Amino acid sequence: MRGIPDNSVGGILGAFSIRYSRFPELAVASMDRVLIPGGLVKFSVGIKDVEQYEQALLARGFEVVRDEYPDESWISNKKENFVLTARKKSKTSQKIALQDILVQDKAQLPPLFE
Repeated sequence: MRGIPDNSVGGILGAFSIRYSRFPELAVASMDRVLIPGGLVKFSVGIKDVEQYEQALLARGFEVVRDEYPDESWISNKKENFVLTARKKSKTSQKIALQDILVQDKAQLPPLFE
């Protein structure tokens, strides 16, 4: 995220990209640097890395919700991928709970490969 000014981004979406970072703490540090307070980040991550990313986000004060990747039966029969949705801490109160954002997102997902 070089070249992006500090505290200038309201949201980050990473679909099958952030999972390839070998250093979760550095990836999360970059997200934290560019996100505005209250900014959201949502990305997919594999089962072997989900704990590291979740802990890195929590260590920086993010609110985090973990969810299984929606309908991935086209990838494999196992649930091996997760979506982490996180909100950067803010001094103002948040009107919408992070869990409610996740529920709203899932309700708007189109069925995959119908």
